[in-house]
This record gives sequence, C-alpha cells and structure tokens, in this order.
Amino acid sequence: MGGRTSWFSAGRLALAALLLSACSTPPEPTPGLTCVEVTAECSPLYTPPEFTTLYTKILHPSCATGQSTCHSRGGSKGGLVFEDEEQSYGLLLGQIDGRKRVIPGDPGCSILIERLEINDADLRMPPGPDPLSAGERCDFVQWITNGAPR
Repeated sequence: MGGRTSWFSAGRLALAALLLSACSTPPEPTPGLTCVEVTAECSPLYTPPEFTTLYTKILHPSCATGQSTCHSRGGSKGGLVFEDEEQSYGLLLGQIDGRKRVIPGDPGCSILIERLEINDADLRMPPGPDPLSAGERCDFVQWITNGAPR
C-alpha cells in the first residue's frame, strides 16, 4: 500500500510540474503583430487614468466631435464609433483584422497605442497636425498597463 501512495504522489508532482511549465511558457507571438516601445513611466493628465475620464476628456472630443469626426456615426473609421461610452469601451477591447485594439496589460502591442505613437502622419491618430499630447498618450498607456479597467 505504501508503494502505491508514493507512486501516486510522485505522479501528481510530475503532472503539477508539467502543468506549471506549460502555463509559464510565453505564448507564441501573433503573426503580423507590431509592437511599439512605450513606458508607463510618464506623466498622465489624469490620475489614475480611468476609461470614463479618457472617454469624456480625450476620445469623444478628439475623435467623434469638434476637431475630428472620423469616429462619429457618419465616419466610423476602422469600425470605431466614439459617440457612446459603453460601446466605445467594447469596441476598443475588440479586434480588427484579427488583432486586438487594446491588450489589457500590454500597451506596446495594443493597436491603439501603436496608432497614437507612430511617426507616420498618415497613420497616426488622431490625424492632422495636432497629435494627442504626451500626457494624453500617457493616460492611455497607463490605463492599458493597469489592465484597461472599465
């Protein structure tokens, strides 16, 4: 009886070690994923950056009304409409072309940050000569770093 117990315990330990190593192996990179280098060591405008604040102070006024209407109901570029806060949150956490717009905890690989940080004026969001300020971009980086909470 004692031999069976030690075999069973050793088997359980081996299985636990196998499962632990499988869970700690980093996932394979997503094909076509572009990541940008960002740091959460920046100076946000709003502390802590919360989605409601980011939506009302940055997204809605910069992208759906006033300065740009690219993400209004009439524009909806990239499938994003920033006229409703709840819908905007859901769309940002969704995917486009198989890539996530926002990857909670990983701002550098989130399309949103890629589009805010890119040097190409044709691809940078919002378009035009006035990109978001460093503080506004920092708000989004920190929000995503913190898990992109609702």
